[in-house]
Amino acid sequence: MQKVLYNTTRGDILNPSKFIWYPCPKCGSHLLAINKDTEVKNLPCKCKHCKRESLITIVPMIRAD
Repeated sequence: MQKVLYNTTRGDILNPSKFIWYPCPKCGSHLLAINKDTEVKNLPCKCKHCKRESLITIVPMIRAD
């Protein structure tokens, strides 16, 4: 059974196959599922594998105008 993720602001169903996995900066395992237009600044994340905390900053690959 496939997980279905919902965007709570718009009510759209998000397609997990279109996500890009952002790797953990320490161990390289999957940390965050992001879209191409995701923008994040100073997000604290804890890796489930290596248990280390990191501040993540992501600049979008494409700019949405």
